[in-house]
Amino acid sequence: MGLFSRWLGHTKDFNKIASAVANVSVLLDEYDFDKDYDYLLLSGWICHLGIQKVLESGRVLPDYFLYVTIKGHIKKMTVREAYILSIGRLIKISTGFNEVDRKYIMDVIDGGDAFVEVDKHIPEDKKRIFVKY
Repeated sequence: MGLFSRWLGHTKDFNKIASAVANVSVLLDEYDFDKDYDYLLLSGWICHLGIQKVLESGRVLPDYFLYVTIKGHIKKMTVREAYILSIGRLIKISTGFNEVDRKYIMDVIDGGDAFVEVDKHIPEDKKRIFVKY
């Protein structure tokens, strides 16, 4: 029974990361077009819940493979590659901002006070769409 529940737990973690990466990819593509700062804050919020917290749990290792749907195509990648594609890309975009905005985005990703502030502004029904609980 332990093996099955551990396997099922990994599946949920993989799905959570894959969903987060797919959503962040879309939001960051939208940001490239629109330059609306809210896309970055929402991306950071998703990165924290869908990627950062899963990695911090220690149940998923960076070399594990998962499948992510990006722009209608299923891509096989490691968790490390998924991290770079989402959090890495968000951090890279934020380096073009002033220090206050950059630190705010990082605080959202890290789950700090900025994360709590952003979380307050996201409706509950949208939260379930963006991050698989």
